[in-house]
Parts: sequence; C-alpha cells; structure tokens
Amino acid sequence: MSESLDNTLYSVSARQLMTPDVLSVSEGWSVTELASFFAEYTLSGAPVISRSGDLVGVVSITDILRYTNNPQYSTEIMSQQSFYNTNSGKLSSEIDNLKIRSERKVSDIMTRKIISVDAEDSLTEVAGMMSRNNIHRIFVTTEEDQIIGIISSMDLIRLIYQAAPKTA
Repeated sequence: MSESLDNTLYSVSARQLMTPDVLSVSEGWSVTELASFFAEYTLSGAPVISRSGDLVGVVSITDILRYTNNPQYSTEIMSQQSFYNTNSGKLSSEIDNLKIRSERKVSDIMTRKIISVDAEDSLTEVAGMMSRNNIHRIFVTTEEDQIIGIISSMDLIRLIYQAAPKTA
C-alpha cells in the first residue's frame, strides 16, 4: 500500500466514515414487517430499539433468512445467491419475495450483543472491532449509548477504493 493511501486511511475517524440518521426497527415488529422494511429501504441490517427507545440489539437479512422456515433460503444457499444488484448495490427483489411463514417478532431473531465504537475512534479501531467480531456493521454511539451513526463493511470498502490511486 502506498504511503499516501496509508496516511489517508489512518486519518479517518468513525465520525467521518459513518452514515448518520440511522434507520432503526422496533423489537415488537413481526418478521414480515421487518422484511418489508428492509426491502423498501434497501437495507441489509438495522439497530433494534425497545419500546422505551433503548438500543437492544441488531437484526439483519441473515436473521430473517434463518427464521423463514424456507429451505430455499437457508444460510448455505444464501451465501451463494446475490441479494444485491451488483450494479446499484441495492437489495434485489429476492428479499421482497420471501414468504415468511412465521409469527416471530424481531425480538425473537435479533442479536442482543451490541458492538459499537466511539465517534472519534480511528478507522483501524473500527475495522479491528468488525473483524474480531465477524460483523458487517457497527454502530457509532455516544457515551450514553445513543446511536449517532452506522458503519458497514461496504463503507470501509468504498473508502479504500476512493483513497486508492487510480490507474489509466
């Protein structure tokens, strides 16, 4: 990696990389409502908020697919299928076509372990946390655990691509 690329990447903070105005979901939503929300907003995951407004977990497309009771969408097959339109980065209509045969709520399928970083944490700290925890998104929070942003693995890839020297 070139020295200028190294310097560019190391100087980036979580605040500079994060997407503010994070869309969240309610722990009381049905899995069907969640799938529709993800399809409508082309999301692959979101923070889960309790009825009292507290951050209580994270939920993703993988969680939905794991609980659809539809072998066609098992996680093994899912890893081979493209749920994204490779040209636009948006979710394909596949997720919108899922037939959810479950009365499960978001609270039943979400991951309760919340992994977050501080807004001033470096890119190295953010990438390290994501790598060590095998996660595709991480929340940027205040000292009071309020979400002020989200960073996805695609945000990291986009930054590396934008910082890399372009060849003719």
